[in-house]
Amino acid sequence: MADVSHEQTRERILHAAAELFAGGGLHGTGIRAICEKAGTNSASVNYYFHSKENLYIEVFRSLFDGFKQVFLSIPDKIHDAASWRAALTEWVEYSLRTSTSNNPRDRWIIQLVAHERTDPTSAMPLLQKKFFDPLKASIRRIVCMGMPADCTEFDVHLVTISLLAQCAIYHHRKPPWGKLLIPPDVDHETWIARTTQFIVEGITCRLSFRTTNV
Repeated sequence: MADVSHEQTRERILHAAAELFAGGGLHGTGIRAICEKAGTNSASVNYYFHSKENLYIEVFRSLFDGFKQVFLSIPDKIHDAASWRAALTEWVEYSLRTSTSNNPRDRWIIQLVAHERTDPTSAMPLLQKKFFDPLKASIRRIVCMGMPADCTEFDVHLVTISLLAQCAIYHHRKPPWGKLLIPPDVDHETWIARTTQFIVEGITCRLSFRTTNV
């Protein structure tokens, strides 16, 4: 029972911290506010996480692990031209769904990334290594499978970043950005399907599957 109680306390702290860090970022969120929301005290935070920065990193891990694994697994499904296009479509669609989801955990991920993008913290080097670089690498693998043999590393970079940017623009959901980016009179599933198709066709009209040896 003691182990269950410890785990519940730890999870309450993580849940409270995720919501508050998503709203205020690392610098704009205090340990006292996290403790109040979690119904615990600073001694518990220190016991389980040792510092606010460690808690912040653990929040990223708890939110990103499943999210990251979905992206990392997609390139492994590719074995021919049809599966390459299917993987590209899956990657874009999953990214758009997460970006526009109303699920609290998905929203927290997007908000946390937005904070790091606009005001990087001291944790950014570690977050980049553990979370952001692997996500970029997964779409880079898909892009590389469609690049011509004489392409340069800069060519690969341009396509990869362009693709990421086309999905990341929809992270902006605060008014008035939500209505500016996503027409309010369009059904969400229709928007997902059409936007995914538009982005994917913008890539496949210039690239075609060549090899899985990347």
